[in-house]
Amino acid sequence: MREFGIRVALGATVSEVTRLAASQGMSPAVAGSAVGLAVAFVASGAMSKLVFGVAPRDAVSIISATAVLLVVTVIASYVPARQAGAVDPGITLRAE
Repeated sequence: MREFGIRVALGATVSEVTRLAASQGMSPAVAGSAVGLAVAFVASGAMSKLVFGVAPRDAVSIISATAVLLVVTVIASYVPARQAGAVDPGITLRAE
């Protein structure tokens, strides 16, 4: 919160602070999803005997699971980012 308070005190807008905080939360999720999709496609051949009733490279299942995880990450990142955007710089800087 102190970092966001300093940014607001130096002239950053609420939307800039919110965007920064949300992007910090989303970056690892997007990178992890990309790596996970690559590993899923490579490992799907070995896993095909363990999953019954689903094609090894079922695009709908893989995209749906990835989309659900990214939506949850967006929500989990946006709530704290919105709180960070509402930081009062005076109170935050005096707190420490």
